[in-house]
Amino acid sequence: MNNRRAMRAYLDEERALYQQLSQTHPRYAKFVERIELWLKRTRKAWRTLSDRDVAIPDTFLQPYQIDKTAFLPQGQGKGLLKKRSMLLNMVQIKYQLRGYNMMREYQRCVDFYPETLDPDRSYEILELSSGSCASVEVARHFGNTLQPTEFLEGRGSVYDPIHQAIDAKPINFNGAQTPYQFDDNSYDIVTCFQAIDAYGDEAQYAEFIGEMSRIAREKVVIVFNPSVESKFKGDVENSSDTLTRLLSNTFPGAEFNKCPSTGLLSMVWNTEEEEQRLTA
Repeated sequence: MNNRRAMRAYLDEERALYQQLSQTHPRYAKFVERIELWLKRTRKAWRTLSDRDVAIPDTFLQPYQIDKTAFLPQGQGKGLLKKRSMLLNMVQIKYQLRGYNMMREYQRCVDFYPETLDPDRSYEILELSSGSCASVEVARHFGNTLQPTEFLEGRGSVYDPIHQAIDAKPINFNGAQTPYQFDDNSYDIVTCFQAIDAYGDEAQYAEFIGEMSRIAREKVVIVFNPSVESKFKGDVENSSDTLTRLLSNTFPGAEFNKCPSTGLLSMVWNTEEEEQRLTA
């Protein structure tokens, strides 16, 4: 169903762009070698969607119209410390790849809010974990609007070149500070993908999710990162069970599952149904 040629052409074009970058900036050659890992994951995500008979627009498989050097950190420097700082400040290579970003966000859309693919209705979505903002492009393609956010705290975002290229306008958002700056019932869907752990401790999650529920007219969707402690102990599964029990008490009726694309714990809370239950 989906165009294999478009997929192959995209992968070849990205490779060529990064080969050129390696030649013009040899000190980044080792970093650029990681591209094959992420191109492989892009292809895997494309196949997963294709196997599910999900139509993938060819326009999702085109590199960003950005000079790749825009992703490189500014300034020169010598020594190990400078080199380490340079690499830490470089945009992770997976986020430089538009195909990977688009496949990841499209998968999330299909898995968690497929209703937004309906051409007969448009949805207003708030994303509290936007990063590269490929979700903006997916939402627009299907006639929806999506407000991205960034944890800027007065700093410039490393994703600015992407935001400018796709005309995304993230707003500054600090998940640790409640109440959030958004009005009650101001968006149909509120999403937070692998970012709530940056807001605060797990004991505070119910407060953060409560704020998302206040904002969402219809649905809250969250994918959780495992806690640092559980990752350290190699016990991610137990951490997910503990978090499910903790949040189930506060959000009865919420659906907890494994995210199909990451295997991480996900939560879907239908705020519209909860509102109907409370007013019945």
